[in-house]
Amino acid sequence: MRFLILDSEEKSNAQMKYWLKEMDDQAEVISACRVEDALYNAVNQEMDGFIVDPAAREKDGKEGGGLRFLSRIRMIRNYHFTGILIMTRLEDAFSLLQNIFHCCGYLYKPLDRDGAFSCLDYFYDYALFRRMESRKKRMLYIKKGKGFELISLSSVIRISFRSHETEVLYPDKRDLFDSRNFGRQMLRETDRFVFCNRSDAVNMDYMESCDGRSLKLVGGMGSVDVTRAGRDSIRRYLRESRYDLRDNGLLPE
Repeated sequence: MRFLILDSEEKSNAQMKYWLKEMDDQAEVISACRVEDALYNAVNQEMDGFIVDPAAREKDGKEGGGLRFLSRIRMIRNYHFTGILIMTRLEDAFSLLQNIFHCCGYLYKPLDRDGAFSCLDYFYDYALFRRMESRKKRMLYIKKGKGFELISLSSVIRISFRSHETEVLYPDKRDLFDSRNFGRQMLRETDRFVFCNRSDAVNMDYMESCDGRSLKLVGGMGSVDVTRAGRDSIRRYLRESRYDLRDNGLLPE
């Protein structure tokens, strides 16, 4: 299990990390004080749950960055229903955030151990249930050499078809397969990929922006050329995912 805490207050950040490790000493708990660090970790590693203070600071020190983080996370298809636990000093903040981000619990600061554990029990159980269900849907055995390898489809960034080969890009490596059938098999198993051009299909969870001619991948992972047909496919995918294209600035009109 892997969780991410976004909280600019070091004391409550450390408290929450300690309590999560008490519940599951095998869990990986990543702490972030700034929104940029939290986003980088959320994109490059698959998280099972988020604990967020909406007032967490931006890079320039301004408060309210936690709200931007929540908005960005819910835009990532893989995190549409991931558990979010809110911790805040603002009274009545949860009812508003619940309507917008569908959070599964809240804690008021200063944190109380008994109250925290009653919330964390549900938060952890929900994350565990979702992890088990999602793993059933997003794992694929592929033939590699004389054996087989189990891969997570959610970790694939781009599938590129080159002549009689398939190139697969991950956050930390590239694989080359001497058949186009492997790439086609991956595309049949998930609906996250969109063809930006005739050769390149991109996992939309890794899209940072698109200007209609080029799609920029998150975390400095490069860009992919976009044709007119590709732009239409991206727009259709985003609309079906209920994104507001104008508000989020993902594509120009």
